[in-house]
Amino acid sequence: MKKVLLILSLFLASSGIHAQSYTFLVGPSTPYQELDAPTVLTNSSEVWDDPGLTIPVSFPFQFFGNNVTAFYTHLGLGSDLYTEESPDVASSPMISAGLLDIADRGFPSGPSVSSISYQVVGAAGSRILKVQWKNVGLLDDIEQNETSTDFLNFQIWFYETSNKIEMHYGTGQLQDFSFYGNFPVTLVKAVGYQSQLIEDIHYLTGSQTNPSMVVSDDIDQFIENSLTGLPSSGTVYVFNPISSVNVGEIAFNDDVLMFPNPSTDFVTIQSDVTIKNIVIRDVLGREVLNTEIASAPISVASLPTGNYLVELTTEFGTLRKSLIKK
Repeated sequence: MKKVLLILSLFLASSGIHAQSYTFLVGPSTPYQELDAPTVLTNSSEVWDDPGLTIPVSFPFQFFGNNVTAFYTHLGLGSDLYTEESPDVASSPMISAGLLDIADRGFPSGPSVSSISYQVVGAAGSRILKVQWKNVGLLDDIEQNETSTDFLNFQIWFYETSNKIEMHYGTGQLQDFSFYGNFPVTLVKAVGYQSQLIEDIHYLTGSQTNPSMVVSDDIDQFIENSLTGLPSSGTVYVFNPISSVNVGEIAFNDDVLMFPNPSTDFVTIQSDVTIKNIVIRDVLGREVLNTEIASAPISVASLPTGNYLVELTTEFGTLRKSLIKK
């Protein structure tokens, strides 16, 4: 965490405005499975720290509206991915399923027992790039205890066509969680090492079992209010991009309000654009409600407690918002 704070302290400026580009859901718990015969990027013959790696994206994929051909690690943490290769670029989107300073658990003397790898599965049109961090250690823990007691197993999945992102968590251990302070899970629209810019930090806050997502440019707020625990094995976090096609001058997400959220009985939707249809889906993508009536409160009383995705079809396109049913 010390190196995380040092690196983030470089990003002193912000855009002054921020907008949500993704919705967030906690997916159904799924048994964690290691990748079968992936391409291993770290060198198994030597221990590693601060790996500079390239993960190719072999299908069309957009991240914060940018066409991505590869993801890179290069700012000295190893748990964060960027879409630009050089650390001196003006700005780059960034993603991390746990923004901590990782290292080989065999560091510094060896042998290597940790790896970072990737695999592409599925047929053209529905491929998934899966990036895996296997049995990685935490450098702060290794330096303090002169051995590796803490470890993480996790994957980030990138979906072709839908541009959806999933974070899958396996077994892990942070014995003294207060030593790290929190567990930052984040998508960032732009990080500029040279320009000292950071913009639209989408980060998870609250309990790791039922977190919510906040969008901010405040680095201190991000660090202080990130997750209060390590996600348990089988946890899946889902990020869906919000459509902004043909929205013209309309601030799409800001001009469509949905409240109260969380909700127990009814949800009211207020909009400056015409809403043609409303669909509510559960975390498995199943349709649980479909209505063309947007002028009256919508009853969600019959829905089970949990997280939902609300799809609002308007004259300008489809907007997606997260809904929590209590």
